[in-house]
Amino acid sequence: GMIFKSPKPIFNLFCLLVIIYLILLSATYLMLKNDKDMLNLSKKSKIVALFMNPIFLISYVWCALMALFKKNLGWEKINHTKNSIKGYNV
Repeated sequence: GMIFKSPKPIFNLFCLLVIIYLILLSATYLMLKNDKDMLNLSKKSKIVALFMNPIFLISYVWCALMALFKKNLGWEKINHTKNSIKGYNV
């Protein structure tokens, strides 16, 4: 069998992630362009959204895949020690 001794598989993975990022960036751009009248965002906010939304979407896909394939599901009880949150009584 062929054993990879070069970083080519890592490079291929990096290229795949860049391609996915660019596709999601394009989709975000089209969404921002088509919905510009409905979105009450400043130009700076649109630029931030343009570059951050693809990262959010990639992380969402990763989390969804982990939720589908991870078998260690369980409920952990969280013991609360305080009855208030920043001045609000709960």
